[in-house]
Amino acid sequence: MKLYPMIGCLLCLSLLTACNPNNKARVNIVYDQVANFTEFKLSPDAFSATSTNGMFVQYSIKQISNNGSEAKTFVFEKNRIVAITPDSTSNAEPGADNTLLGQKFAHNVTVAAGQTLNNVGCIIKNVLTPNPQLLVSTSGFVDIIHQTDSDQPVSMKRAANDSSVALVTTALPSVLQNLCN
Repeated sequence: MKLYPMIGCLLCLSLLTACNPNNKARVNIVYDQVANFTEFKLSPDAFSATSTNGMFVQYSIKQISNNGSEAKTFVFEKNRIVAITPDSTSNAEPGADNTLLGQKFAHNVTVAAGQTLNNVGCIIKNVLTPNPQLLVSTSGFVDIIHQTDSDQPVSMKRAANDSSVALVTTALPSVLQNLCN
């Protein structure tokens, strides 16, 4: 029976540790939100794919910095990026994002301790919201976070010059790739 208090104490200690991130191992990611769109085509004469329950949002990953004094290897994974709106969170992505973005597509990358990567590429998220019209403007910003753990926290912030978003009516690969510069 004396085992239960010890287990409870260990559980509390592990929860407290999880709540205190190791800021010396923090990874910093800087991004721009470059476009909002409700539909895309893989070519001008192709059928449209639409976001029926939200909006597609394109982000440019400008920099990943892994330079903390206790930095360790970090793996940037686009499927661990989560878009946040007042009424939902989502890591959904269009299945054709690699075709839409071509060479500008941000693949999963490994960032060694002490390394900084610039102009990693772009990602597209299908941002879920019951009112996508709120995002149909040049100020329709949607923040993103990278899922993390307390041993290696990740901070994501907008680039200092990220002040407007292109509203694209029907997105084609060439348009989205040009916006990813």
